[in-house]
Amino acid sequence: MKYVSNSKFKLIEKDKDLKDVVQLLEKESIIGIDVEADSMHHFEERMCTLQIATREASFVIDMLSIKDVSLIKPIFANYAIKKIFHGADYDLRLIQKFLKVTVNNLFDTQIASRFLGMNSTSLESVLLHILGVNIDKKYQKSDWSKRPLPLEMIEYAATDIYFLIPLWEALSKKLEAMGRLEWAVEESEKQKIFQIKPSFQYPLFLKVKGAGNLDPLSLFVLESLLKFRLKIAKKKDKPAFKIIDNEKLILIAKIKPTSFEKIKLSKILSKRQMEMYGRDISSTISETLKYIPNKLPTYPFKKGKLTPNEAAGKIDILKKWRDSKSKKMGIETGMLFSKNILTAVAEKNPKTIKELSAIKELKDWQIREFGEEIIKALQGYLL
Repeated sequence: MKYVSNSKFKLIEKDKDLKDVVQLLEKESIIGIDVEADSMHHFEERMCTLQIATREASFVIDMLSIKDVSLIKPIFANYAIKKIFHGADYDLRLIQKFLKVTVNNLFDTQIASRFLGMNSTSLESVLLHILGVNIDKKYQKSDWSKRPLPLEMIEYAATDIYFLIPLWEALSKKLEAMGRLEWAVEESEKQKIFQIKPSFQYPLFLKVKGAGNLDPLSLFVLESLLKFRLKIAKKKDKPAFKIIDNEKLILIAKIKPTSFEKIKLSKILSKRQMEMYGRDISSTISETLKYIPNKLPTYPFKKGKLTPNEAAGKIDILKKWRDSKSKKMGIETGMLFSKNILTAVAEKNPKTIKELSAIKELKDWQIREFGEEIIKALQGYLL
């Protein structure tokens, strides 16, 4: 399969050109959208480029050169224009964070591919499987903040979105034939409802995998090390994980080396990291251990909601029903009904569709398609 590129694209770097693009897009009924950021290369991520495709052409908007990025906001808010994404979650968060606008009337082709039962749902895999198109993803993790952008990166950005509308058409036909199109539409729209959280929240260890396994003193030391790393990352304008990764900080927090020699003997850090940060890390630990508070931090594990024995039994019944249904339909179990949704249903134990509809965790398509079966399963008729 040959690599396919898109030659019909335009780089937008000036406000006046963006105004022209907006006027053109306002006449469209459907567009494809993608975003490139620099989170892999800088301390504070930025929305570097915004790619928008019509059926005829692609536009790569340089968000770092445009002075008034709000010019594009009406397009996202417009319900009359369908916006096609693939794996929309991250893109939507960037758009809301930097443009302060909610994306209305969106469709996620990744969600659509999951409802078709596809095992691999990356854009590469889906395009190859559905359209027979092979795209090159070699610039996916590049630094999109560097200017001027190389022509090959601009073309890459334009090519990714060029096939989103044809992909939407093909997936929609397949889903409609299976009676699942409305499922994908509703799940796609639900993605726009989320809360933007600050980039850094204290205590920092809450975002570190494995921190919950540490004793309170080690957790206290880890927090100091995370603050130290954050300060260095900000100063160097690099992502924190590129200074020292979380796994190494956890190991250091466990052994608490208070001297350069001790941290060197641990062989946790690379030679370069030792030279750059070894002394500062041992000094940070020494200072931290001088002022140990009476009440050390503990990891706030989320307590699982205790369910009565009857509800636990209902959960098992629903899981068996869901697993059987998922297998027959060729859809992953979590895509059909998540564990949280099944738990919510079991705890309410609805007897009617009206009672089932009152459960906020459920989607309309789940109630519409499986409501009667869920109620029968709870009553033991489907066992």
